Amino acid sequence: FCLFFVGTFETVCISWVYGVNRFYDNIEDMFGYRIWPVMKFCWIFVTPLSCAAIFLFTVIKYEPLKYDGWYEYPPWGYAIGWLLAISSMICIPIYAIYIFLITKGSFMQRMRKITAPSDDLRQPKKQQPPSPPPEGIIHPDRNIPDVNTTPYFITFT
Repeated sequence: FCLFFVGTFETVCISWVYGVNRFYDNIEDMFGYRIWPVMKFCWIFVTPLSCAAIFLFTVIKYEPLKYDGWYEYPPWGYAIGWLLAISSMICIPIYAIYIFLITKGSFMQRMRKITAPSDDLRQPKKQQPPSPPPEGIIHPDRNIPDVNTTPYFITFT
């Protein structure tokens, strides 16, 4: 339950607020190559919608928990369980509201400032081809052939 709530907000924040193209470039910067472009589609639509659907289905189809098929927990037991569950989820909206309230400016200025990446965040640079090794030195990482695994019919920009 909590995992789908947090997962939904993480994927929405990464793909829609931080930006799927920026995230894709960050992954290329970390891995050293571009991953399959269909992942962008998954980050934007498939994962957030799947997590939200599972989360909503869980809430809508909620049934009281029974132990061994017959014992129903008392209301205070449910209250403790829900408090434990909500304690991990409540941090997201509370922190978002807190940051919004302490940021200066109009509503749109606040939203732009909150959703923009930090100025000190290192942005990925386009990969430069590696310089050739000096004569006589064989480096195992530089002798790997460059293989593009992206299918020709998929082009995301």
